[in-house]
Amino acid sequence: MRVKVRLFGSFREMAGKGEIELPLSGYKDPITVRDVIEALGREVGEEISRKILDSWRQFSSLLILVNGRNIRFMQKLDTAVKDGDEVAIFPPGAGG
Repeated sequence: MRVKVRLFGSFREMAGKGEIELPLSGYKDPITVRDVIEALGREVGEEISRKILDSWRQFSSLLILVNGRNIRFMQKLDTAVKDGDEVAIFPPGAGG
């Protein structure tokens, strides 16, 4: 299974790129947004996953979308993702 992660603002800077396609194997079904964030940390460095999760807890303006839908109105970090989904992560206060 593969999921595309798009990063914006400071998260893009931390990762050194704005788009990453993550292979997600070895996870129990369903694979969640939390799993995607952990896999992102393994791919580009644990600091980014820590920063995203810390920001999620601290700032309601952190925006995470799955296929354009805000996970705060879904199952939050437990929102399931499937093969080919896109997860976009915007830091607090990020814009266009």
